[in-house]
Amino acid sequence: MCINCMAGKWKKFLRRRMVMLMNMTAINGSHD
Repeated sequence: MCINCMAGKWKKFLRRRMVMLMNMTAINGSHD
């Protein structure tokens, strides 16, 4: 596997996870 491919997948994974966390916090905040 090429390092760039691994880094790309890792960045996508981290970005997706950060978006999910931000969405969860936003939803929790709006519910309060």
